[in-house]
Amino acid sequence: MNFKALIIGLVSLLYFLGANWYYSNEHPEECCPKEKVATVAPTVIKKEREPLMFNWSNNKTLISDTKFPGFKSNILSDNKEGRILEITGRYFEGETAPDNYADMGRARAEAIWKERFPEIPATRIKFKSEKIPMRDGVKTEEFSAAAFNWIDAPTEAPKVIETANTALIYFNFNGTRGKLNQEVTDYLQKVATRLKNGTEKINITGHTDNIGEENANNDLGMRRSKTVRDILIRYGVDASRISTFTKGEIEPVESNETDPGRALNRRAFVEIIK
Repeated sequence: MNFKALIIGLVSLLYFLGANWYYSNEHPEECCPKEKVATVAPTVIKKEREPLMFNWSNNKTLISDTKFPGFKSNILSDNKEGRILEITGRYFEGETAPDNYADMGRARAEAIWKERFPEIPATRIKFKSEKIPMRDGVKTEEFSAAAFNWIDAPTEAPKVIETANTALIYFNFNGTRGKLNQEVTDYLQKVATRLKNGTEKINITGHTDNIGEENANNDLGMRRSKTVRDILIRYGVDASRISTFTKGEIEPVESNETDPGRALNRRAFVEIIK
């Protein structure tokens, strides 16, 4: 090989390398395509909500649209005459209860009744609360916190059924003084203290069974509401903050065909108004 041919070969090689370098920089994807990696979206697993749940320090009921109807139907299947639905609200150490509740458990039990089982009258509801051991995640995740149990009603009508802002006080047949045992007087003393320490007012509505003339029962209902009013006044509540009403026999909560039913209709409904 002569010197001239060697020079031509070297020049050709340099031209080829230069051209390849230039093309690679101008068209990188065409020259040296890289393997594309498919992007796969992560799988999000959402925790299935139980039929009835709550959030930390909150008594608002949360339900599963798919599970709660069957859950409720199963509970109501044992709804028979003469039985009381006992609702137990559960709570953890450190939860803050709403005003006028001893603990979040009681607040939850009452909310369950009002929000999810309003068809059961107050005369057939009993509230309980239960403190349960702390567990991981309850401060940030929804949790179940309730139990239900049907129990036989007592043979004697209760004296008073209380919620946070209402109460039912029961009366003897044709009576206006009511069953003023310690349970009732303790309740009215507590209400009086609450009213004297705040700005709330109170409405009292008297009810009767259907024995006797309607007008007479209307008057009897008013006398019952005024009986409760007078007790509160004796405990120091200003009369101007108490309103009295009567419904007489027109709003029974149980059948007037039985003695136990009539006993539950002879009542005064107390409502504290904020």
